[in-house]
Amino acid sequence: MKRILCIPYSPILGDVRRNSARIVELAHAIAATEMHPDLVVFPELTLSGYLLESLVAEAAVSREDLTALAENLTATGMPAGTEWVVGAPLRDGAQIYNVAAVLAGGQIRHMQKKIFLPTYGMFDEARYFSRGNNLNSYEGALGKTAILICEDAWHMELAYAAAETRAEHVVVISSSPARGYLSGGAAFDSTLTWQNRLRVFADSYGQNFIYCNRSGVEDGILFDGSNFVIGGGPRFLPAQTAAIYEKAALYKLGSGFERHAGFGGDSSRQNDLPLVREILANL
Repeated sequence: MKRILCIPYSPILGDVRRNSARIVELAHAIAATEMHPDLVVFPELTLSGYLLESLVAEAAVSREDLTALAENLTATGMPAGTEWVVGAPLRDGAQIYNVAAVLAGGQIRHMQKKIFLPTYGMFDEARYFSRGNNLNSYEGALGKTAILICEDAWHMELAYAAAETRAEHVVVISSSPARGYLSGGAAFDSTLTWQNRLRVFADSYGQNFIYCNRSGVEDGILFDGSNFVIGGGPRFLPAQTAAIYEKAALYKLGSGFERHAGFGGDSSRQNDLPLVREILANL
């Protein structure tokens, strides 16, 4: 049985040092409980907040900064094998990327750069960030895992690509504003849209999906702090309230992984990728 803790953290805009310190404080609080998570997931741009605009360069962190955070997390008393998914603006050479960093054992275990940068409506990411150009999975605490960052999970071609990497689990971190009326008081329409979309991907490719959105209000924009885990079936796993942070939740995912047969399963079952490439080349 694997334990996944989703923390819909509300960052202090532009204050990387304070956000990092608060994450370490939360790690101390987790270590004092009996939750024992294998994976702790924070939302997109955890270390900086989302609506950075001209603060991007000031808030950007280095790989050394992320390694230092990984070391501090390990020093909290949490097991060295615990994985932490943390969103951050990463300075890489002359470029700044919106990334998800996987930290474990005092090191950076994996890094995923956001590929699709929304630039419409209230979003203007392409103005401030460079886009990533690859998607890789990694062997992690849950097994083979891929990460999609917010808008990336709106592109079904990336859900397909995650399946082609042989990922058994897909973590989606998000800073998605709450939109639409509350449906029966249970959830915003935007949250229901996320649930429906990722459930289709889980059904299509036979993977487990873990979603963590941020909470709080930033520059008048509300983020609802929703999170959920879709397991085999696919079905939404029950959430256990985690008192360390508002709307934080612990999920228990059965160990072992078995792809479904037929459509709801292995996208490589009929050598699909070369066929898709051939179709696209002939457009």
